[in-house]
Amino acid sequence: MNIESLLLTAKKVFRYSPARRRRASRFISEKVSLKYLAFTLLLASASVHSEPISIRDAARASAGIAVWEALNDQDIQAAHFSYEFSPMEDFYSARPTLMMIYAEGGNIHISAGLTKEMAINENFSWGFGSQIGFMDDDRVLGHKIEFYSRIYGSYHISNITSASIEFGHISNSRLGRYNPGSESLVFSISRTIHR
Repeated sequence: MNIESLLLTAKKVFRYSPARRRRASRFISEKVSLKYLAFTLLLASASVHSEPISIRDAARASAGIAVWEALNDQDIQAAHFSYEFSPMEDFYSARPTLMMIYAEGGNIHISAGLTKEMAINENFSWGFGSQIGFMDDDRVLGHKIEFYSRIYGSYHISNITSASIEFGHISNSRLGRYNPGSESLVFSISRTIHR
C-alpha cells in the first residue's frame, strides 16, 4: 500500500462531519421501521389480490431499497415506494405511476409520471419512466421541483410478483440556481393489485 492510497483512505474516513454521522445513525434506527413498512406494503398488496392477474397487465405496488449518489461515492441510502396503474391501452400501454422516495436525513420526494415496459421473453422485461415531483427540502437538490428518470430490468418471479433493478437520475433541469442532480441504484419487489 503506497502513501497516496493511505491518504485517500484517511480522507474518506474523516470527511464525515459529526452532524452527518448523527444523521446516519438516526437513519440506521429508522431503517428498521422502513423495512417493516415495505414488508407491510407487500403483504397488504397480496391480501387485496383476489384473482391471478399477470404482473404485466395489472396495477402493481413496489417497495425497494436504493443507494443515491451512486456515481459520486457518497452512498446515501433511501427507500422507494411506487404504485403503477394498469397499462393504458390507448396510450402506448404506458402506466401512470406514483412514487415516493424517502432518503437518508428525512428528505422526501413525491412524484407522478409515466412508465413504459416491454417484454424481452416470458420471464424478463425492461422499461423506462419519467416523473415530475416535489422535494420537501429545496436545499438538497437546488429546487422544490425535481424530475426523475429511470431505466430498469425486471425478472418475473411468478405471475403476480417481480424483482427489478433500476438506474435512475433526479435533477431540477436547471430550474434552480444550482443543479447538482443525483443518480440511484434501486432494487425493488413488485406485487399485483386487484384491477
